[in-house]
Amino acid sequence: GRIGIAAQALGIAEAAYAASLDFARQREAFGQKIGEFQGIQWKIADMKMRIEASRLLIYSAALAKERSKTTGARYTLEASLAKLHASEPAMFCAHQAVQLHGGMGYSKELPVERYFREAVATRLALRRDRFTLPAWILGMAGFLAATTAMFEDSYTKHPMLLEQDTRIV
Repeated sequence: GRIGIAAQALGIAEAAYAASLDFARQREAFGQKIGEFQGIQWKIADMKMRIEASRLLIYSAALAKERSKTTGARYTLEASLAKLHASEPAMFCAHQAVQLHGGMGYSKELPVERYFREAVATRLALRRDRFTLPAWILGMAGFLAATTAMFEDSYTKHPMLLEQDTRIV
């Protein structure tokens, strides 16, 4: 479910972080380890902060799911938030890992390239929750009205869609 996908995204982010940390400790440039450069330290610290924030949201969702077994309460919002948030650090950390590794980051010789592909897959699994979250927050009636207005507006103003319509008629 959603919590499982969030945990998978967290695992991808952690793997990319670990690979980046190891690489920064080993790789030398300009006579020192690249991990000693402040810019690299900022990137690694940013990765860790996003990972820990995701972890807390996932734990919160897992606790809500566990509580729902006794209370019967829903935990959809917590699970959706965790899934939505965890996909962001997965993508961020994987992208930063590829950047940190330079040209080798794109090579299949290192696992960093695979982490990036897997992070993209978690973003694709997210599409449904982009609509689930607003539905819970706005309420179904407000969500349907907002979604309908959004699609009608984009349909009537998009020139390519208008051209397609005139060709069909």
